[in-house]
Amino acid sequence: MMTSTEIQAACGVMCVNRAAIVDNYRMLVRHAAPAQCGAVLKANAYGLGAEAIAPALYAANCRIFFVAQLSEGVALRKILPTDAMVVVLNGVMPEAMVFCFAQQITPLLNSIDQVMAWLTLLETRQQRSAVMIQLDSGMSRLGMMPQQLMRLAAIFRERNWPAPDYIISHLANADRPDHALNVAQHALFQQAKTVFPSSRFSLANSCGMFLQPGWREDLCRPGIALFGVAQPWFSSPLKPAFTLTLTILRVQDVPAGTPVGYGSTVTATRPLRIATISAGYADGVPRNMRPPAGVCWRGVWLPVLGRVCMDSFMVDASAVSPTAGDVVEFIGTGQTLEEVAAACDTIPYEIMTRLGARFQRIMQPAGV
Repeated sequence: MMTSTEIQAACGVMCVNRAAIVDNYRMLVRHAAPAQCGAVLKANAYGLGAEAIAPALYAANCRIFFVAQLSEGVALRKILPTDAMVVVLNGVMPEAMVFCFAQQITPLLNSIDQVMAWLTLLETRQQRSAVMIQLDSGMSRLGMMPQQLMRLAAIFRERNWPAPDYIISHLANADRPDHALNVAQHALFQQAKTVFPSSRFSLANSCGMFLQPGWREDLCRPGIALFGVAQPWFSSPLKPAFTLTLTILRVQDVPAGTPVGYGSTVTATRPLRIATISAGYADGVPRNMRPPAGVCWRGVWLPVLGRVCMDSFMVDASAVSPTAGDVVEFIGTGQTLEEVAAACDTIPYEIMTRLGARFQRIMQPAGV
């Protein structure tokens, strides 16, 4: 339990519920079966803390972990046992592959040049390591085009290389279950099975897991679903993984006509009680946050006033009588992550991954 001094020393307190994350993972495992279920922990586990979350998921029998960048893979490799696979989704350039091999990190291979460099390295070292290839099935971000995959199959036959362990692709519109591109990407992905029929396949991200069962393939890659962010049409419930509380820095009564905040974008039309809150856009609170977003004080909603500042923002506390030092809820039962995102014209992913280092992160036990 943090003291009031410790709470006020940080600009806010993020309480991460690792037991909820583990429960979400286990639910996703059941939902994905018989497919395997990995865990995407890129961007420091979406801002919540990969160092504490990855071991909890390993204890829950997760054995494939995905990150975006090599530096994230290095950090994760240090804290996971060697039987856990760590995959870098962005891949690496050929000159970094010797380092990857030495660190037991698997690069997702996004071009023929990368495949050739990785397989040649394994051939030279006369050692086996996972080969995972990405197919661009319609997102135009990373991976090989379908015709390149055909060419690659011929190279594999010529070099007598074993088939890739996994062929992976990524859905561009999985959060929109009726989008036509979901069907088109799935159909193109099925064609890849004729090219490498003995490989395993992975297509579904968090939302993709809740499309038709065929989209789950052999391996699912949930990311934000681990942390309780779900679509209304998900067939299984998920638990929110964290709360974020802030502190009131000042309470001031002002008369009608008083301007509020940078740019004076709000002017009081009546007497107001303004509370200043302890986090700002330097901490990941979007500068464009607008009502109805705000904070919750003892069950009463206090909407934001004016522009968010770098280190603070103001709310309308006219209906209550808070005092400086009081704790308020920013993300939790009173205001969900999804509600904050909607009020900022963005998505929960962006809010989570922008939450800054000045928040004190408290890791609750995983309970595994």
